[in-house]
Amino acid sequence: MILVAAYVSFFATLIGNLPTTYSGTSSGSISNMLLYIIGLYGVIIAVGIVSIIALVLFVIAMHNLSKYYSEPSIFRNVIYSIVNVVGSLVIAGIFMVFIFATIGSYANLGATPVSTSPLFGFGLILVFIVETLVLSIAAVVFFRRAFCNLADKSGVENFRTAGLLFLIGIIVPFVNYVALVFAALGFHRLAPAQTSPSGYVTTPYVASANGPVKRCLRCGAENSPESHYCRTCGNPLS
Repeated sequence: MILVAAYVSFFATLIGNLPTTYSGTSSGSISNMLLYIIGLYGVIIAVGIVSIIALVLFVIAMHNLSKYYSEPSIFRNVIYSIVNVVGSLVIAGIFMVFIFATIGSYANLGATPVSTSPLFGFGLILVFIVETLVLSIAAVVFFRRAFCNLADKSGVENFRTAGLLFLIGIIVPFVNYVALVFAALGFHRLAPAQTSPSGYVTTPYVASANGPVKRCLRCGAENSPESHYCRTCGNPLS
């Protein structure tokens, strides 16, 4: 999404300067360049739309899980995380627009540059980096809290591992891909609890060589009578 803001600003500046920059270029070359820009712009927008749809579906899923486990903090922390992400994107978009507007003013010989002070530019970049980093860290912290709450309620520890890896991914970006794998495994292990016709979960006590145990309705593993989650698959036992 940050790249979309960057490309939009860049292409807006480029198209605005086409009459000046390519005044001596043939109309065919300009048409080809415009087609290339429109095609690339369309691909970027399509990817952005798909990403937004995926984010909406994820939020809906976390909302449903929050209701299923009667744990409002799962969904609440996801919302807090998204608010910080949106704030980070807004700052990035404003920064990109300013940068490309400055570049455009340099490219257009008839315009006066916004600022010629290197110190001003360095300070602006530093403020942008600090604000984006703070908001990004806050977003990941809330996101990790949501996953930890989900791990506590579902008994699936993959979510806790994914949350920790997302936090590490602030410093090492490629770790985020590993975190996504753990998150996907966690969602794959989730399953609705089986219920009796009366609507109550039935996890029967059965006899074994070690005394009465709780047998998981999903995988059949035997658990101690005081267990709340299956030690094998993480399925809730009550």
